[in-house]
Amino acid sequence: MRTLSIMGYALAPDVHACVADDRVYFLDAGRDRYCKAGPSASQALIARNKAASTPDNASLTPLVEAGLLTFSDDRRARLRLCTHPSPSDDLHGVRDRRASPRLTDIVDIAWLALLASRRLRRHGFADALRWAGVEAPVTGLRKSAIDELARCVACFEGARTLLPTSPRCLLDSLILRRWCSARGIATAMVIGIRPLPFAAHCWVEHEGVVLNGSKDSVANFKPICVA
Repeated sequence: MRTLSIMGYALAPDVHACVADDRVYFLDAGRDRYCKAGPSASQALIARNKAASTPDNASLTPLVEAGLLTFSDDRRARLRLCTHPSPSDDLHGVRDRRASPRLTDIVDIAWLALLASRRLRRHGFADALRWAGVEAPVTGLRKSAIDELARCVACFEGARTLLPTSPRCLLDSLILRRWCSARGIATAMVIGIRPLPFAAHCWVEHEGVVLNGSKDSVANFKPICVA
């Protein structure tokens, strides 16, 4: 039987975490919930991540019981806390070069919106994240020039305004990432949190460039998950 005092900790499956205002926040994608560790647990996790020291089992046991942490055989393993940097740019400066969507673009995006909504409703947040990140089967994923990005996002935004649903950052980011992936453009979907008052927001980036929104609109959100 393994002794808990010599064991380490790891994030549970589909759980993501970051540090904001000296507290550790969790996104449990499998259960579609956000949680915040208490002061002592946050201090133990932050110290553990910096120095790979053995954390206080008593303060972390509630996080294990809540399904946020799991035991690890490597007692010196560091937690994978999100340290994604702030975006460096956005597409607002190239709006005049954007293209209008074609009829086929509108149909494709409407279909993706239906699929994304169905994934969220039937299978949950974690499954929807995996679905949005499926790579293009033929061309593969690549870096993209700013003009190509602008045209691709313009088609998405133009078609999105025609859908009979109000804008939602989560749904729109799922659709946009899948839309870019189908065109061979590598993107990352970023989910961020704001501690006080608590709020969550998500957006899509390509090489540090925000595609749906502005870098200023996401500046106050601490990335907790990059998918």
